[in-house]
Amino acid sequence: MEAGWAGAGADAAADFAASTSRAIGDAAQRASTLGVAAEDAAAAVARAHQRLQAIVDEFEAKATALEPHLDSPGVARELLTAARNALADAIRVVEELQGELDRQARVVDATSPGAAPATTVPASSVPASAAGYGPGGAAPGAGLGGAGMPAGLGGFGDTGAVGEMAAFTRPDGTEVADAAEFGEGVAVRLPDGTVVTAPNPVAADAVRHALTQLGVPYQWGGTTPGVGLDCSGLTQWAYQEAGLGLPRLAQEQDVGASVAGNAVLPGDLAVWDGHVAMVVGDGLMVEAGDPVKLSPIRTVNAGQGFQGFWRPTA
Repeated sequence: MEAGWAGAGADAAADFAASTSRAIGDAAQRASTLGVAAEDAAAAVARAHQRLQAIVDEFEAKATALEPHLDSPGVARELLTAARNALADAIRVVEELQGELDRQARVVDATSPGAAPATTVPASSVPASAAGYGPGGAAPGAGLGGAGMPAGLGGFGDTGAVGEMAAFTRPDGTEVADAAEFGEGVAVRLPDGTVVTAPNPVAADAVRHALTQLGVPYQWGGTTPGVGLDCSGLTQWAYQEAGLGLPRLAQEQDVGASVAGNAVLPGDLAVWDGHVAMVVGDGLMVEAGDPVKLSPIRTVNAGQGFQGFWRPTA
């Protein structure tokens, strides 16, 4: 301050100068933090790009080697497995990248003036009643979406894009497995060769599509065939492929007509308040365990309330 200047004005000027100096220092610190976060995010994207390119290159090499032999027994199935594995690896890379970008976003948010502390939700607080949907009741597929996904990754953050990728599992563009392998019309051929009869073609087609997913991993909130499905995701997808829409939540799939336990037919649904399975016939039902599997028909499921058997096509 100028020599000889004293009093309230001088004190106010001194306070202003000190506050300004602190603000400049804080701004410089935030700029430095933002720069580091940006560099870390760019590096994470570059690493993910390299890993994704390696996955693509490896699959292309495998496909090129197998292409001349696709007519040989088992070769198409081998290529299908390679495609599934490549897709699963790619999804893992993108999910890891999203986690890293989310972390960097939190760092940036924390540097903003007046930013509130981040809150967390303990895993133990996620309600069990959300079973059949996503973790904590999140929308299906939410784990692959969200802000921070780089546009340069070809839309991996969009669950629709993931579904489109999953649909490509054979060079001819057919779905994960051929539902026609399990019969036609109202006839359903089970994996052991047993032939059962559904009440109508729609129910039969739903059962055939559900059977194509045997062995697919369980994924909470999963709706992507060939990659990951939860219980209601499996039944909803199978009936959608057959031309009939079902609600997303397991406990809401008690649609159509109620069916007595001794009168169930292929395509009927066994519905609990947190689980659903599809009757396939011969005393069996298909359900998204881990993985999707055939199980004996039952009415109990981990203490959940049983809402009965339902025929969506009635």
